[in-house]
Amino acid sequence: MLLSIADRRAAVDVLLGPDAWKTASFDLAQDIEIHLWPRLKGTDDRPVEPDVLLTCGGRTLVVEVKWHANLSERQIDKQIEVVRRAGRYGEVVASVMLGNAVVETVIAGLPCVARTWRDVSGAVQSHPGTGPGLGRWLRQVDAFLQETDMGRIYRGLPELRHAERAAYRFEKPGHPPWLARPLPTAVPTHYSFGETT
Repeated sequence: MLLSIADRRAAVDVLLGPDAWKTASFDLAQDIEIHLWPRLKGTDDRPVEPDVLLTCGGRTLVVEVKWHANLSERQIDKQIEVVRRAGRYGEVVASVMLGNAVVETVIAGLPCVARTWRDVSGAVQSHPGTGPGLGRWLRQVDAFLQETDMGRIYRGLPELRHAERAAYRFEKPGHPPWLARPLPTAVPTHYSFGETT
């Protein structure tokens, strides 16, 4: 499903966080162009591929994404350099490190915003998700991140759907089982009604 402009902005905001928006100062009235892995010519004629370039109103944000990987030497610096030299993406205004790699707050003279996958996971869980497209996207991202070590956030034990049929059995080899009985089917509840003076 394609996302509306507003939903696309909300999805990018969830991924990159409010600090990235503030730093980039994108014009909220304009749509964002998303360039995935643009292959650009490096200084030594070897290709350089930033993971994502977000462009809006002549301003560009360079996004590097890492999943269980480290940055190579000067990786983001080189990407900024190459994007600037390419000249077709407008003014490079900042960079974002999405993942658990440690980065400086300023790279190549520009602000660099760091965002972990757990930050993203928390933002996904707390976002109201208005609109069917964005809501579906948020549920998919949440389901994915909760199955990973990079984005999982402990949410407590799930509620039992059929508590009356639940039985707990704690065993230790060579010992009798503990609490091998099912839970009570009903817990008596008493209500008192009256007036106070």
